[in-house]
Amino acid sequence: MLTKNDFTNFDSVAIWEPQNSVNNFDNLNDEEKVKCFKTKNTVKKLDGSSIKTMIHGMKKDRIIVGKNPGDKGKDIDNHTLLAFHIQGKSNDASLAAALYNTNFWGAFMTDLNHEYNSNSSNVKAKILDVEHLFDRLKQLNITTNNNDDIKFIAIGNDAFNTFKDYFNELKNHNHNNKINVISDRQFEFNDNNNHYLITRIPDYSGNNQGPRENDWNLTKVNKIIKSIK
Repeated sequence: MLTKNDFTNFDSVAIWEPQNSVNNFDNLNDEEKVKCFKTKNTVKKLDGSSIKTMIHGMKKDRIIVGKNPGDKGKDIDNHTLLAFHIQGKSNDASLAAALYNTNFWGAFMTDLNHEYNSNSSNVKAKILDVEHLFDRLKQLNITTNNNDDIKFIAIGNDAFNTFKDYFNELKNHNHNNKINVISDRQFEFNDNNNHYLITRIPDYSGNNQGPRENDWNLTKVNKIIKSIK
């Protein structure tokens, strides 16, 4: 059975404690939904009961992957499950609001590249990062590479395209492996034993808020996540 000691400072679980009432959550506007999970101060640690709740509630068929941690990630210690939960001035509450009441609530969360840099355009995610991710998932007994059926959310274009490069390389090495492009934000990979569905959502960082197609919009992102069955 997993304990907090199995998790690094890059890991977490998509469970947040509401700061305000989540009654009639779906009827709230986007700003009100974010406030349900927004804390005024940077979270320094989670209490033991919160960590146990997160580990107990972790799903093994849903995984959320970012490109790399921001600068604030340097303050996270191993075994705290604080990745994606720092809040304060971060936009982690927006991600929590988008995931709440979806089947990705409880997903395992981590980053591809482990370089701390809030300017993620200066960070290069590589195929090797995806290989290391799958090694990590095996360590946590999330994947077995035998009859896996896992849904991934890739946060941002770079993380999504790195997944695509990785699975294309697997396909090129074995023509029995198949990639099916469903849309510009979703594809699936099948081999003889496993099925993986990868879906892209926009980066939720503060510099990616706006009306453009690839900007973060909570309502649109929540709709995308709820469409993943």
